[in-house]
Amino acid sequence: MNEELLIQKAEQAIEALAYKLGVASEHFWPLFVKQQLIEGWTSMVLLVATTVVASTLLTMGCLQKGTFFDGDDDDHPRPRFFLTIAGSIGLFFSVAMILIDNGLARTFSHIVNPEYQALRDLIGMVK
Repeated sequence: MNEELLIQKAEQAIEALAYKLGVASEHFWPLFVKQQLIEGWTSMVLLVATTVVASTLLTMGCLQKGTFFDGDDDDHPRPRFFLTIAGSIGLFFSVAMILIDNGLARTFSHIVNPEYQALRDLIGMVK
């Protein structure tokens, strides 16, 4: 695709999305950029919260005294086992969110340069 055709399709996409939202196309772009900024901050908060909670669970599970399966009786394991497993799973998903699809860099890009991300998403809709 040449640049003129891509720009023309992008303009048509902006006008179509603005029409669906019931706003003028001049007002759509700032809203779309703000949406990218909100998406970036939301992703950052979720990433940090997931990492902190998972690390806390894992630490709590590892620091409790006793073995993993010590309990009041042999049939009921202590919470240490469950805290360690929950923390490990949570930490795995935190690292996966960071590594898969370059999640951390994309999150920072949404916050630092929301216009670029808005344009990138718009071009993705046009193609």
